Amino acid sequence: MLSHHLIPFLRTTPHAIFQQDNSPVHVAKGVRRYFVNKNVKNLPWPAKSPDMSPIENVWSILKGRIWERKVVPWTLEEVYAAAQDEWAKISPSELHHLYSSMPCRIHALVEAKGWYTKY
Repeated sequence: MLSHHLIPFLRTTPHAIFQQDNSPVHVAKGVRRYFVNKNVKNLPWPAKSPDMSPIENVWSILKGRIWERKVVPWTLEEVYAAAQDEWAKISPSELHHLYSSMPCRIHALVEAKGWYTKY
């Protein structure tokens, strides 16, 4: 995955810095060595930091809407179709609300000294 997708993508963006969470599989010695060998810049990220990205909220909205459907999808094809359908229904105003919440998210994170927040 890294060799076939990530590295070619990063090579097309001259000043790219890769960000990853600190999941043990992501920070394994082999993965770190691989990134060093491929000259991939990694954004320093504190261990056990809460995920402040609004995309997590979008995934939550999407999953909630799929589960609220009259007929809950069960096959992979049904889930895929439902996800596409519900993704198209997420309004620009919902996305803007999440985006505009970033200053509050960052402030809450600073106040919590890097620990968990309501976000």
